[in-house]
Amino acid sequence: MVYGLIIAIIGGLTGLIGSLSVEWVDSDVVKFNDAAMYFGTEWWTGVVVVVGFVLAIVVAVVGLFVVRRKPFALSGLVIAVVSLVFLFLTPFLIREDILE
Repeated sequence: MVYGLIIAIIGGLTGLIGSLSVEWVDSDVVKFNDAAMYFGTEWWTGVVVVVGFVLAIVVAVVGLFVVRRKPFALSGLVIAVVSLVFLFLTPFLIREDILE
């Protein structure tokens, strides 16, 4: 269980750093007036994803220091799945905004 929580922390940090440093929208395909619109944090679904990554990391770190780790591991898994759903919804939200 401890190894799984450590892997969850590493995965959460990788996802958080990647989502904050890499553009979510290809600038060769879509042109925005504001350069910040290419990043996921400018869209509400992207903010949910970043908050989900942070919550998953916090839950995994707390799970390392308690005796009963299974509820924390399950909570982190649920948070990660919800973040993944919003990650997949973000391109559709961006496309809808472009078409308007």
